[in-house]
Amino acid sequence: MKSVVALLSVILLSYATACPELNNVDLASSYDRDEYTEVYSERLPKLSKEEFAKYTELADFDYEYCADALELRRLEATQTGTVYTIVVTVKDSCDGGNSYGNIFDESGSKLLGSIGDSYITCF
Repeated sequence: MKSVVALLSVILLSYATACPELNNVDLASSYDRDEYTEVYSERLPKLSKEEFAKYTELADFDYEYCADALELRRLEATQTGTVYTIVVTVKDSCDGGNSYGNIFDESGSKLLGSIGDSYITCF
């Protein structure tokens, strides 16, 4: 009985993340492209220091190199049709060739996770 409860707990926890269908997806991998469709993309203008500070995953990045190196994208999860907003770095001079940023709900108002070394990690 304990093993059944433990198994159910693991299964439920795996779906408890804020964006389960994109958790651990690699944005740089062509193999993971079937997990989502990019439905919108826009290069962001240079952000103020206050705007830049909103992106928690970028806290250790140099503002001067990265404030004008961000892109806003909307991704539609293939499994569910849920749309997520991500803000990611897109300049090698900022991120060393990998994408970093955050993932939000569609409106961009609720932080759902981070993007590090091109991998999405949902909270």
